[in-house]
Amino acid sequence: MQVKVTFYTDARMAQLMMTSIGLRLMPGPMSGFMQSAVVPYVQQRVSNRFAGQGDDVVGAWQPLAAATHQIRQSQGYPGSGPINVRTGQMRAYLTGSYGKTTSAGGMTDLEYPNPGGAVGVLMRKLMVAQVGTPSPPTPARPVLGFNMNDTVALTAMVAGYLTV
Repeated sequence: MQVKVTFYTDARMAQLMMTSIGLRLMPGPMSGFMQSAVVPYVQQRVSNRFAGQGDDVVGAWQPLAAATHQIRQSQGYPGSGPINVRTGQMRAYLTGSYGKTTSAGGMTDLEYPNPGGAVGVLMRKLMVAQVGTPSPPTPARPVLGFNMNDTVALTAMVAGYLTV
């Protein structure tokens, strides 16, 4: 008794598949994929983080101090929050940025948010949110971050993009 297994191969089909993957990996298409798929994913994660006042990546944001409530109210904003949102400038920037893609040497890189977009006061707000400050004492309430769940999701997105 024996079992016989036969594989019939068509090298032309494999070559077409490899050509298709190669074309998708070129700088233009990869940049387009980053902008059309990865950027909306990141924007949604950031939006959810603001809505939930933290998340599984950065943890729950610490509540605002009583002094912060008073400062906010004296400036015409709700005292208790939302946290990391006073004028809405930082949230709008982080949920509306398109990032910056760069391709070179077989690699496509997405910097999010676009590093040239946050200057002056906006950059200061972002840095304070990310790491806090010792004086005045302000805890970190990070608005940007990734974890293993994001890595898995983005890997699946790339795999789907390459095999379509």
